[in-house]
Amino acid sequence: MIEKKYTFRFVFLLLVVIIFMFPIIQYKFHIFPDVSLTGVTESAVKPTFTLQSFWSGQAQQQTENWLDQHNSIKNIVVKTNNQLYYSLFSQASPNSTIVEGKSNQLFESVYIHEFNHQTPLLDQSILENKVQKMKIVQDEVTRLGKTFVFLITPSKAAVYPEFLPSRSSSSEPRNYDLLLPLLEKYHINYIDGHRISMENKRDTPIFPKGGIHWNLAGAFFTLQKLTEQINELSPSLSLPELNLKSIDYVVPTGFDRDLADLLNLWKPPVNYTVPQPIIDIDKEDSPSRPSIAIESGSFSFQLIQLLNENNFFSTLDLYYYYSTHRQYTNGIPDFKDLGIPKHIDWNKEVLNHDIIIKEVNEALIGDLSRYDFIDDAASLISPQNIEFQTNTQYVDQIDIGGTQGYRINKGADGSATVYLTSTTPLHLEPNQSYTLSYTAKGFHTLRMDLYPDDLPQFNNGGLTDQFNDFSFEFSSDSENIKNATLRFFIDGINAKIPQDSYLYNIKLTKNS
Repeated sequence: MIEKKYTFRFVFLLLVVIIFMFPIIQYKFHIFPDVSLTGVTESAVKPTFTLQSFWSGQAQQQTENWLDQHNSIKNIVVKTNNQLYYSLFSQASPNSTIVEGKSNQLFESVYIHEFNHQTPLLDQSILENKVQKMKIVQDEVTRLGKTFVFLITPSKAAVYPEFLPSRSSSSEPRNYDLLLPLLEKYHINYIDGHRISMENKRDTPIFPKGGIHWNLAGAFFTLQKLTEQINELSPSLSLPELNLKSIDYVVPTGFDRDLADLLNLWKPPVNYTVPQPIIDIDKEDSPSRPSIAIESGSFSFQLIQLLNENNFFSTLDLYYYYSTHRQYTNGIPDFKDLGIPKHIDWNKEVLNHDIIIKEVNEALIGDLSRYDFIDDAASLISPQNIEFQTNTQYVDQIDIGGTQGYRINKGADGSATVYLTSTTPLHLEPNQSYTLSYTAKGFHTLRMDLYPDDLPQFNNGGLTDQFNDFSFEFSSDSENIKNATLRFFIDGINAKIPQDSYLYNIKLTKNS
């Protein structure tokens, strides 16, 4: 009896050890076929064992993460459980964010919630501030002779509400509805992918049944309008015209079945076809290919594929969710991963492109993080307007072209006289490069300096009887730069100024 008792304990402990060791045994001997799960997970690092990693706990953590990803038994159980639930109830497992709507259409819950007014509206003033910053970026891009376009991509829930399991009866606006009038108010160059998709969905499916992203045909209709608008804004680019020759229907792969694969079933619901556009373009229309910069989410991949397949660019830089920098080269399907864009040189990495596109999906218009790219660009581009106190004996504050300006009157003393001084210190940073710009005409020896600091005086020496733009780039390693004020003066003549001088549009810009 005692011997049987010990035998039972031994067998029980052996089974426990085998259960705990089975992931390693399975990985080594492949007793069952290897099964993996689909999802957005970071690939686990294969554990490395050193004395240091053992005592720090790093080796144990790496082992746990690695075994979790290579545990075929767990994956088999998960897939079996998901399949049973889906087969019995025609639904994803309870902890999934995937929802099956009518006609076997799959949706992601976040898009349904947004369309059904279950996510908060942005305060109108906040949204307007974002559009104002977009206008700053657009104006600077235009000034540089480049093209800026804001692209709204469609939400499956908003384009196909008839397939949702339930719909809100609320007539209140969405963030999308609040944004459009602001884009019009500030004359933003934009393309409304939602409207374009609604116009074309009757004849061609825009989204696949088992996917959350638009298919290539859906992307094509919006890209067609995008290229037309770019040609209107910048005729010199002369992008080739996109024409739809025909549409083939093919089995879904990749993004066209991303939600179906995320269900992690043994038999995912992919018994449907997706439209593939056959595009006809005259490649001789555009002998030179522009460079493109896009800051976008995952809806850009179909656009980039179409652009690349049809030789629309020389290089394309994608700032994916503003967290990863990928660079594409014409005719090469793979991209170069340039890592995390921690410190962008805006002038050399973004503003040097011929076309700059900022994309936001209509369901994410209320997500403030989607405007970080625009916020950062505007902070670089937007100059600091400087208020001045004047030498009232010699200077009049006047309106010049609708902008506040200053006139230094003929007969003013030209012997070390300061005419304009910024009312407060500029709070500049040591070793940071800045550009000071202004527009002026008149007496040719107008000078400026930063006081107190050891920077030399700046003498434009080029004032004429016509208004001209002037700019000076500077930096200083002196701590005095933090409290420096800006001064304009004339020095070195022991006489009266022989003519009026005019000065306006004085701006200070922080260089990247």
